Amino acid sequence: MPRPQKSEYPEYFERYISLVKGESIAELISNYNDNHINFIESLPDEKANFAYAENKWTVKEALQHIVDTERVFAYRVLAISRGETQTLNGFDQDIYNDHSNAAHRAFDDVKEEFKAVRYATNILLRSLSETQLNRIGNIADYQASTRAFAYNIYGHFIYHQIIFKERYLIG
Repeated sequence: MPRPQKSEYPEYFERYISLVKGESIAELISNYNDNHINFIESLPDEKANFAYAENKWTVKEALQHIVDTERVFAYRVLAISRGETQTLNGFDQDIYNDHSNAAHRAFDDVKEEFKAVRYATNILLRSLSETQLNRIGNIADYQASTRAFAYNIYGHFIYHQIIFKERYLIG
């Protein structure tokens, strides 16, 4: 499976996809899965409710955002790969955050949710044929391929990992 071409996704995906190294699902999982899980497990409990600026998400809320986004993108992978012809809805990350209940959850529980979602995502991605990975679907106001979402899942995490390091001073 070659990398997705820029014609397979909207321009703003590039900020995520450009961060990902690898030419296959197996390579993506091999290159990033353990790193991502280890990073999440290393997030210190004392930083869980820390926000680097006013009106910014706490570490726990940012992690919940990563979980929610991966879950939404994995659903899109499933739907597109299975030949869905309906236009899939967009989602508003701020509304999801406002209703996530992350502030009232144990940090370890959010970390565990990430690991569970990632495990399920990896199984889904490994199950896909080349034909399924190449399918194009309609999402709100754009089109994207299944493989673009696969790369986007890992790139979105890397993007936030950089933010955790640079702005939250973690890692």
